[in-house]
Amino acid sequence: MSYSSGREERLLGLLGGKMQIDHVLFITTTNYPERLDQRLRARLSRFDRVEVIAAPSAEVRRAYLKKRVLDPNAAEIENWIALSDGFSIAHLKELVLAVRCLGVDLNEAAERIKAGLKPRQSSENFTRSRMGFGRTGR
Repeated sequence: MSYSSGREERLLGLLGGKMQIDHVLFITTTNYPERLDQRLRARLSRFDRVEVIAAPSAEVRRAYLKKRVLDPNAAEIENWIALSDGFSIAHLKELVLAVRCLGVDLNEAAERIKAGLKPRQSSENFTRSRMGFGRTGR
């Protein structure tokens, strides 16, 4: 048994009740639920509740961008909001970095990010993209 599968077996045992731990709440997060082992996803009571965190609304994006974009005017913020529809906060951060730090045109940066987004077809289909606006050293 490999280290990875041994670790998975211990996790399954813990979540399945083989090992009893009282007064503990397990919270898990993932950007890739489709990559989880079927034994974790398919069995009832492994996870009692699944919450999907949707892309932020225009109001939330506006609040974020007002704090992150240097000296924005109202028209500029509305343009950023329109171009960032469907973006996560991480995508907004990437957009701000590309435009304000790397000097990429706003429309071009938004299009690069959109090109990496795939529509969510279900809560089982999440994607995360890396846009790579010329940053190195990772």
